[in-house]
Amino acid sequence: MYEAGAVPRISSDCLLTQRKYVTNVAYAECRALEWIRTHVAQQRSVETGVDEMGEKLRGDTDAGTTVESFIPLRSVEVDILIALSGEPVHGYAILKEAEARHGGHPGFEIPTLYRALRRMREAGLVRSLRDHGDDTEDQRRQYWQATPLGGRVLEAEIARLEAVVEAGRRVAGGGASA
Repeated sequence: MYEAGAVPRISSDCLLTQRKYVTNVAYAECRALEWIRTHVAQQRSVETGVDEMGEKLRGDTDAGTTVESFIPLRSVEVDILIALSGEPVHGYAILKEAEARHGGHPGFEIPTLYRALRRMREAGLVRSLRDHGDDTEDQRRQYWQATPLGGRVLEAEIARLEAVVEAGRRVAGGGASA
């Protein structure tokens, strides 16, 4: 029992449990929002008879597409956009760069990577550059590059993740970090 006015001590186990809870809640919220966004897009396609992705891909501009409509990104999509923020890169090099960033364990494998690249190409976040490279390179490699929209989406996702990390630090540490 605590005395009146006494501040109870929080054990490290309690803080760890609280961090896990915050992480699990954030993950569940992200998945729920992702499902809602997908469901709404499917409903809109059925109602209008027009595929939303096909509509976005018509023309060279991304007018009418909001960055917020892509947020939150899956972790594999974040890794892809980070890898493609510079020069065009082929798929296996994206995986190797992610492995280097994550200490050898990127959290996804080749099939997941290529499914994500296909989704992102359809959404207009990345583009394939079949003609990239010189004659000495393997012609089977498909090079990828982030689009301007993909760059803006990455910036927005990084800002969102920074806000999540800051909120987590406040909850776990009792204050803001420097």
